[in-house]
Amino acid sequence: MSMSEVDRHSTTYPFIEPERFTGALQGQIALVTGAGRGIGRAIALAFARAGANVICVARTKEEIEQVVEQIAERGHPDAIAICADVSDDSDLCRVIGTAGKVFQPIDILVNNAGIDRIGSFEHEANFSDWWRVFEVNMKGPAALTHHVLPGMISRGSGIVINIGSRNAIHNHPFMTAYSASKASLLRFHQCIHLELQGTNVRTFYVQPGDVKTTLMVASYNQEEMLKVPRLQAMVDDMRDTMERDESNSPDLAANTCVALAADPGTHVLSGLYLDATQDLGQIIARVNDGKEGQG
Repeated sequence: MSMSEVDRHSTTYPFIEPERFTGALQGQIALVTGAGRGIGRAIALAFARAGANVICVARTKEEIEQVVEQIAERGHPDAIAICADVSDDSDLCRVIGTAGKVFQPIDILVNNAGIDRIGSFEHEANFSDWWRVFEVNMKGPAALTHHVLPGMISRGSGIVINIGSRNAIHNHPFMTAYSASKASLLRFHQCIHLELQGTNVRTFYVQPGDVKTTLMVASYNQEEMLKVPRLQAMVDDMRDTMERDESNSPDLAANTCVALAADPGTHVLSGLYLDATQDLGQIIARVNDGKEGQG
């Protein structure tokens, strides 16, 4: 059975069931970016359920404050909301500074914040907007990792999880900025994994599946689509898929992230590209059997 033949899931399944990890991360500090909605919100709630104190970071203050309120209402450990742009250096310094004052150093970093831009590169009207996708999707995760990594290495433990995309390994037209930024993040993750060998700090790259989010909202230009029929067809197909609700639950990626942080058996997956829709237990078994290489 090849990796492509392992069981696939669209929502939580036994190996990543939240009940397995209730309280497993007690006392740990998890920082989650893009925590105000969609996958990020689900990740923040999942880590709180597992006992971690959660630092919720996003640009929209009201959304992350609501997530923190939900965590408190459910009787989970402490959580704080920090409004910040992950592409802004001063904002990231403030996030790390606040985290250090309120909690202990960060044990788990989940780089989830991301933006998309759908359009023809030929007709790109504002290259700065195109490049901003890299600022958020690549610079943000790298900068935050740079902030937390020395402490993790000195303590001899730590988890970095990057929320990626299948666009990192599959080619798609009209998504040059998004696909290239996620491919860059994947290669960053793979190279950092090699540097971290022997440190007990682990890095994971998780493709969350097809999750209905607001990522593509306002990421394309209606006038541009009139110039490029193929672009219009692709956007229509993406809309149809979401309307048919042919999507994966955000809890699938969220509970996968918790399992990666809480289950020591997942350590063998550090450095790999992981698809959240594939059965994590089966992937671990294959790696342990030597049927799939690492890194």
